[in-house]
Amino acid sequence: MPFDHGDWHLHFMFNNINYFTEMQLIQVKDGLQIFKVAKDIYQYEIRKKERLLAFPHRKIYIYMEIENSAIEKNVFFLNKLRQGNTKIFKNFIKIASDKKFYNDNDEPLMGFRVLDVSSVGASFITNIKEAKLFSINTKISVVKLDWQGECYPLKNVIVNNIVDYIDPRALGVSMYKIGILFDSNQLLDQKLAILLSNDSVNLESREEYLKYINRNNLEK
Repeated sequence: MPFDHGDWHLHFMFNNINYFTEMQLIQVKDGLQIFKVAKDIYQYEIRKKERLLAFPHRKIYIYMEIENSAIEKNVFFLNKLRQGNTKIFKNFIKIASDKKFYNDNDEPLMGFRVLDVSSVGASFITNIKEAKLFSINTKISVVKLDWQGECYPLKNVIVNNIVDYIDPRALGVSMYKIGILFDSNQLLDQKLAILLSNDSVNLESREEYLKYINRNNLEK
């Protein structure tokens, strides 16, 4: 079919992974249409386990037991950071709720604000010093998810991702996004299924995909 001159949206699949990019019709020669494909090509992945975006609209926190050795190793840095008590740190980085959770020895668990959650994983925010308490493939024995007063114990938790996190409201503060995986929790699954069935909830990947299309006005 003939294409109009101008920008188009190209979607294709390779090795069962979806990709999208821009292309521009630059020449029609001897019945052939010649396109120039944009330099940037984006991956569009529909995750097997859909993630619910939690931050900033949902107050979901995760509490966990950090090994004493990791805390002792970094206690100087954590204390130094907290002693600063800048306005940004007080209002944004102090992301754990006032609620306290404890392990079997009545020791308090560390709490963090959740960014997104699925039935088998979640991610949460830390500051640069707290991120030093985590490493890839580390197993965490005691973890509890606090969903606005509802508590979900998480089993076989392992750290699988540590990346930089940037929030436009706190550009001067270094933060990290910590990703974890865990066994499916039946009650958490049921809650997520109800919320994710709502048309008003968008997956992060789908939302970015639609933003890309709308921004470039590529729909013909």
